[in-house]
Amino acid sequence: MARDPSTHYLKNKEILKEIHKSKMTFCWLADEQYFLYDHIVLSIDEIKDAYNDRERKMQLRLIESESDAMIANEDGEMVRDVEPMNAYEIALSNQASRLQKIAHEAEVVRWQNGELTKKTKPKAAEFAVSIDSIKSTDIVFRVMGYDHIPLEERKKTPKTVADHHSRCNFPAYKHIALINDEWTEVARSHWDGDLETGKFSVTCGHTTERLAMMYMKLCERYSMRGNWRGYTYVDEMRGQAILQLTMIGLQFNELKSQNPFAYFTTVINNSFTRVLNLEKRNQNIRDDLLEEEGLDPSNTRIFNAEWEVQKTKYIPEIDKDEEESTPEDITVEQ
Repeated sequence: MARDPSTHYLKNKEILKEIHKSKMTFCWLADEQYFLYDHIVLSIDEIKDAYNDRERKMQLRLIESESDAMIANEDGEMVRDVEPMNAYEIALSNQASRLQKIAHEAEVVRWQNGELTKKTKPKAAEFAVSIDSIKSTDIVFRVMGYDHIPLEERKKTPKTVADHHSRCNFPAYKHIALINDEWTEVARSHWDGDLETGKFSVTCGHTTERLAMMYMKLCERYSMRGNWRGYTYVDEMRGQAILQLTMIGLQFNELKSQNPFAYFTTVINNSFTRVLNLEKRNQNIRDDLLEEEGLDPSNTRIFNAEWEVQKTKYIPEIDKDEEESTPEDITVEQ
């Protein structure tokens, strides 16, 4: 059965795009060309080592022939000696994939509008981009770190680096790019103003309107599930979940996962469960007060009491002889 084209389903790539846009509103940015990043690392030293390693590989490629790069595998067969990709090569590959996707999507739109003479839909392989064609100055790294966040001992027993700094609404980072043969900072999170006269701030940005709509739509659809929609206070559950998403939605860390849908769903489920437990506790208190005054409690309390009586009444009694019997007492006729 064909899917209704008018129905739009949220995808992780769309959520990731809006999360990135929202985070960048809290950042100082040197230029729009550094808005997107190609890879995430934990330190700038990792970038320098990967860049130097890439330069070494390029030099070896010029002086070594293909036969020199052959080694024997476990079965004794000669195979190409391929080193694992480092952080710099991963960044090159990611940017090449992004450029290929942009070119392919643009061509598909032209094909759908009838601007092309070909009858078949353009294939993505036709727009492949070689990593050798990408300039080093076009690569942007996101470096996670709190060195630009003011120190603040917020907890008695800090467990992470973030606990030693002021509270942030998402993990702090910088964007680093190669400018004049130097790895230079081109973007800084939680920063209001320029690098010289600016200051640390967690209120200088905002959540994009589209991401806010995603929050609301996810909470609405999740509340329609069979295990939640029957509660009379489901509206309160939705409201609490939306509030929780606005507070911690941007804390999603792209370094650890590329699945924000699962992260948001977990936040919503925890919010719903928290409201449910609170309502149950309040209901039990109300029922106890009503019973103390000699009044009828809620229907839920009455139903649960009747159910417990029915269970004890109809459970069959176990014969003591059978209960005390052991496997040694049981004989099987041959």
